[in-house]
Amino acid sequence: MIDKRIWTTAFNWIEARIPFIFSVIFHTEGSTPRKQGAIILVAKDQVAGTIGGGAVELKLIQMLRKQLKERMSFSELDLRLDGTPDNTELGVCGGIMTFRNYRFESGQKALCREVLLAYETANSCTISFSTVQAPILAQDAQSNHNIKYNAPVNLIIYGGGHCGKALAEAASLLKYRITIVDPQKECQNPNDYPENIHFSSMDTSSIVWGERNAAVLLTRNWRQDAAILTMLKNQDCTYIGMMGSQKRIACVKELLTDGSMVKFLEGIHCPIGLPIPSETPEEIAIAILAEVMQEMHL
Repeated sequence: MIDKRIWTTAFNWIEARIPFIFSVIFHTEGSTPRKQGAIILVAKDQVAGTIGGGAVELKLIQMLRKQLKERMSFSELDLRLDGTPDNTELGVCGGIMTFRNYRFESGQKALCREVLLAYETANSCTISFSTVQAPILAQDAQSNHNIKYNAPVNLIIYGGGHCGKALAEAASLLKYRITIVDPQKECQNPNDYPENIHFSSMDTSSIVWGERNAAVLLTRNWRQDAAILTMLKNQDCTYIGMMGSQKRIACVKELLTDGSMVKFLEGIHCPIGLPIPSETPEEIAIAILAEVMQEMHL
């Protein structure tokens, strides 16, 4: 999935003329802490992102800082996690991680912009990590040098109350693209949410719909839920969930008696979230996100 924070950091470091190495896991074999596509940025005194593994990441950072010091534009290296209990070296998972490492210059600002645009439009993108040129946006994932980054989960939260705010906070940790839909001005204060939250009116035409959409209904009004579900029927959503008691859910369904709506409602997750103990807004947010993650990875 596209990691907006990594690409924003890369763009900002280029803007600030901070030399750094952009390293991507290009290939893995066996058991490894992260898989193909994971990115880490390494500057002289800063690191952004992670490839996991503790010891293997520390070793990689040391090697990338050596590349940075020597002003090498490209390197490729393998790190093996095939230690033994008596000699752990970089780990005992048994896998191999292949990294392609590029010194990013001003010319890569265009790539950063293109990837960030894909994120903001909730679409996927494919990047070519060849050994003869700096990374570029590719047309498809067919080449042996290309890695596809899936679109971010495009989370549309209807209702910016306590549960909506808690859900936005938790989802931001998962790097989701988040939109709050609530007509009340007190629920549209950016200071009450994590950075980079989008706000929209109730009209679905003003909402960005991407490749992987999840809609969550956390409103205060069950009649409003019915209206929202009627609009969502024509949207491509992998996940739709509605919060409420069994009685509230029954009232919503009584309003939506059209035959096509009845079939549509069968796919709605209600009550919302995995059936784990949850009462506070934060606990409810975790239960909802767990269910969204489960559906998105099916």
